[in-house]
Amino acid sequence: MCFTAVVPNETPDFYCGRFISFYGGDLIVGFHAFQEASFSYNPKQPTSDEIDLNILHREGQTLQGDSTFTPRVVICDYQGSLKSLRNSGGLYKELDEKSVPPWEGALTRIEEPPERPNSANKFLAQVAEEQNSTPVIHESLPKKRRHADYSLESSVEVWSDFAGVAFHPRSLSSLDKYWINDQPEPFDVFGVGLEEWKNKKVQASLEDSIRYFVEECENMQGFQVLMDGHDGFAGLSTAVLDHLADEYGSKSVLVYPLFPTPLPESGDAKKDFFRLFNYALSVAGSSDDHGHNAYVPLSTTSRLSRPKVYLDRLPYARFQQIPYHTSAILAGAVDSFSLVNRLSSPDFVHLRDVVDAITVHHRKVAAMSTMLPFPLRDSDSLFSALKAIDAEYLPVTSLTPHVKTPLIDSQNRCYSQVMSLRGVPRQRWQCTPEEIQSYRLSYEVASMPATQLFENFMSSYCPNTFGIGRVTEFPLHTAVPYPQFFSDNISENGYVIGSKTPRIDDVKRLPVMAGIHSTDKVKDLLTELTTVCQKQNLAKYPRLLDGGMEAEDYKESFERLVTLTERYGDEK
Repeated sequence: MCFTAVVPNETPDFYCGRFISFYGGDLIVGFHAFQEASFSYNPKQPTSDEIDLNILHREGQTLQGDSTFTPRVVICDYQGSLKSLRNSGGLYKELDEKSVPPWEGALTRIEEPPERPNSANKFLAQVAEEQNSTPVIHESLPKKRRHADYSLESSVEVWSDFAGVAFHPRSLSSLDKYWINDQPEPFDVFGVGLEEWKNKKVQASLEDSIRYFVEECENMQGFQVLMDGHDGFAGLSTAVLDHLADEYGSKSVLVYPLFPTPLPESGDAKKDFFRLFNYALSVAGSSDDHGHNAYVPLSTTSRLSRPKVYLDRLPYARFQQIPYHTSAILAGAVDSFSLVNRLSSPDFVHLRDVVDAITVHHRKVAAMSTMLPFPLRDSDSLFSALKAIDAEYLPVTSLTPHVKTPLIDSQNRCYSQVMSLRGVPRQRWQCTPEEIQSYRLSYEVASMPATQLFENFMSSYCPNTFGIGRVTEFPLHTAVPYPQFFSDNISENGYVIGSKTPRIDDVKRLPVMAGIHSTDKVKDLLTELTTVCQKQNLAKYPRLLDGGMEAEDYKESFERLVTLTERYGDEK
């Protein structure tokens, strides 16, 4: 049985773009399949009630009467991105036609075989087999899977290749004429994305889907919007955000513009400029005071312009520059952060309060950091784990290009921050008698609640800064299809161990820390975007004016970006 909050606080999600949908595959296996792991299919193990599952999921029934629990999400991607996944979501099968046909002559009934997953993808084939042989909500434990049993690094081409999750028919939407291979024409510039929104078919489909999920909410917090920021989806997403502000202006929106890595033909100077130009325009949308929103740029590259600098490792992980891996890093961080507004306890933080906290004085662009995994040893309490983090070398990774977050750069001026620490068992929230004696702790410190202890840790690096911190037991579930790129000194339960010993099984769960910070270092990103784009002569790139965008429109957007940049030098 799933836990139901007394007052629901639903948060529908919107994913727009090829790569954000690819990342969304992990986010779906993150926001939703990670969340699905909190269900207990074993009657002897009750479902955790720490997280309100109804915030990102909805309960329903198929036409056959089977119970379902599907994501509250609308996904817009290219034609051809779904592959074997049906537009209907692969869950709601059509009822058999039993009515008498009007034709009275002889009939030959031809039944087409059901669509099958890509034969090269063993993971989806196994998921389909299990779904066909068991109820939608399982009554028994699912079959154990190991990452080594599949070849996901080589077989995954699009996000639907590993998102073994069922969807509501309203969730999946495709562009009208643009295909995943950029044929017959590319969807590569901001203005073309704005033009696609004017396509009545596309606009009606997205508006209807968003309205459907909104109207079934009882007490909606707002939206989480994840968007490709480097191509035409930047323009389409900006149009959708304008729609959300017009129709649901009282609701908060947390926006994650993605600059994906790696990108095809990244050595092409013209294409590289287009991508940076589009990304600048997507971030410039944050300067519009129309709507209650915050923007958190995401990427696994720390530098957008040449020479690009790619992130290829975390302190306890080394990954490949393929979307299947880089998406998992961002998915784990965003999913972990979102726990602050998914809690079922009084520690729940409303999305409105999150947005307010990180947009002080209209600084609407913030930065994200993560520790994935958070370095928790098998014997650590929360206090000892936080204390053991060396101020000279923090295993903290910034996921926002050009920005060193407060826990990385001691010269960073932090205005405010919201952070989440997950996967710390409750029995470790209190200090042990040995720690109390060793550190000579006062009773006040020794008995301090976990949230207060974590917030004290935050303030030690950002004194006199407003901060919200939350600690939860619920770990990041890293079962298949999450990639297994962790070092050998991470145990199967996600803890740091002293020696590197080859694991027999996959890492099943991780403690993770993730945060969003309003910091003066965001100015470095905004300055880079405005500098690179303003020094280019638009007359050399007529493609940028496709879709009805005029040079004057671009000029106004960059003027707003300059104004936004100046706010990060404000000493208020």
